[in-house]
Amino acid sequence: MDARFLSTGPDCDCLEHVPPGSRSSGRGWDGPSVRTNTGDVSLATFTGLAIKQHTLMNRCTAFVLNGESGAGKTEAARQLFQRCRRAKGGFVGLAAEEATTIVLEAFGNAKTLSNDNASRFGMFRKVWPARFVLDESGEEDRSSGGRTRSSCVHFLFERTRLVEHHEQERNFHIFYQMLSGLPKEQRRNFGLLDTADYTYLKHDVRIKGIDDGLYFNEKTLPALAALKITGGTLQSLGMCLGAVLACGNLEWVESTDGLSQCNSEADAQRAAEGFGLDP
Repeated sequence: MDARFLSTGPDCDCLEHVPPGSRSSGRGWDGPSVRTNTGDVSLATFTGLAIKQHTLMNRCTAFVLNGESGAGKTEAARQLFQRCRRAKGGFVGLAAEEATTIVLEAFGNAKTLSNDNASRFGMFRKVWPARFVLDESGEEDRSSGGRTRSSCVHFLFERTRLVEHHEQERNFHIFYQMLSGLPKEQRRNFGLLDTADYTYLKHDVRIKGIDDGLYFNEKTLPALAALKITGGTLQSLGMCLGAVLACGNLEWVESTDGLSQCNSEADAQRAAEGFGLDP
């Protein structure tokens, strides 16, 4: 396996190689640049080399994206997959992978001081490209079938963000998207309140140029549907998210008889119902 390291940001130092002389074609904008030990190359050129290596040499390639927060790792990964999908000889059938990316960003990304869409977790993806037969001209016959498969493993999830974060930062995107994008009746069915009613969402911070409700309905919901998360499964998911938020409103105080008691019976009821527990 060849390891190709992509470092993004102004102070990056790439650990691996692109063959000397491999540069952008110079015929217009070719995507973001990637810094390597042989100089800057376009992401399109870098991806093309990996695809060529895979199709001609049958060798696996590992891309390792590193850089400080806000350097562009998430965007580089997104464009890398898009170019792998569109390039000649590239990977096909990555629609589910793109939907997975949208869902992962909704549930695992948040606004920080340095980045409006910062990933708060790491992930390792594997893609097994489809195989095709060659036609008489030596080109791949895309009608011959073939299916691209992929997997994704997450790690180092920043769970502490759920309960506490800087006053100019936000909790995970999905909470704001769901509360802004769901119709009132559906929110009521899920046991959801307004954003201002939740302690975990106490900082009223907006992302410039982003409508959370619109993004939820145009991006996140279709992505969930593409992954077969609809109907009762979607309702269970919404209720669980509401239960998590309801837990943030709970405080435990000492009762007159020296025992502990919850300060909000209504929030405790919502949390129990959301988690499917007997109140």
